Amino acid sequence: MADLSPAAFPPLGAAGAATRRPLASQTPRGEKKRTWGEAMRCSSAFESKTFRAALPGLDVVVPGQQIVVEEGCMRGHGTYEKGGKIYAAVCGILEKVNKLVYIRPLRSRYEGSVGDVVVGRVTDILNGKWLVDVNAGQAASLALAAISLPEQRRRLDDDMLEMQTFFVPSDVICCEVQRVAADGQILLHTRSARYGRLLNGVFLAVAPQQIKRQSHHIAQLTCGIQIVLGLNGYIWISLPAKTSTKDSLNYAHVQTTHESVSKERRLAISRVRNIILCLAKSNFDISIAAIERMYEISGSRGWEAKDLTDPLIMEQLVEAFLASRLGDNV
Repeated sequence: MADLSPAAFPPLGAAGAATRRPLASQTPRGEKKRTWGEAMRCSSAFESKTFRAALPGLDVVVPGQQIVVEEGCMRGHGTYEKGGKIYAAVCGILEKVNKLVYIRPLRSRYEGSVGDVVVGRVTDILNGKWLVDVNAGQAASLALAAISLPEQRRRLDDDMLEMQTFFVPSDVICCEVQRVAADGQILLHTRSARYGRLLNGVFLAVAPQQIKRQSHHIAQLTCGIQIVLGLNGYIWISLPAKTSTKDSLNYAHVQTTHESVSKERRLAISRVRNIILCLAKSNFDISIAAIERMYEISGSRGWEAKDLTDPLIMEQLVEAFLASRLGDNV
């Protein structure tokens, strides 16, 4: 039988460490360096101390695992019954609400909730509505009646014939979930100055479960870059949007134009993008605070935006990020 003891598995990142070329930005000589495996164990200890303490009943299940429940409990999503017993159908966290037992998947499509800020891409124009890809099981719908027309005028039949003057296929837009239909389709609206077409930036996609729910999902970072963290896992990083007081009601449909982005802004956008990818690959929650902290750490270490794609640099960045988080929670 294969040896499955912890000694049989060396820390990740240890293999090939002797063959790596030294970098100018490496840790100074004499300072003890933790391996990637130690950083992950440190991450597990931190998460268990905070996340599990907040949720004492946290239980992760895998497909086929039997779920022991009290008598009279009902099974919900992510479970199936066989031989009078309940089993897990997906990998996720076991949840219980009164007598209902269900599993919240670790990775799944975006389901939508009223009030969520999402980033989507227009895929088609139909009779009086746009179809938008929001990383859900089916395309979301943005109706012509759910947008603010210029000067807040009434909608006419001509507006339906000129829908391409507002949004066209391949446009990236920021919306809010108005409601979720009975069949699961997400209905969107853009009746706010915060929402509308997104330009002068880059698009990024991560798992929806990694986006941390927070008070503001549209924010301007201290580096001067605007970021839109869609709760559906789609992210937009760009120059700050230019608005005025008269645009407050219909900003979603003003004439937005492509701007010339300076080299410094491009490097800042690239750095933010690489930081988000680093957070996603390390299975951290993606939030404005986490991005700001990693941006500050990477700048203090003298790393350029392109350096953050190096696996070794990513390990060191994660280690420094973990150390700062643990220092705040001592």
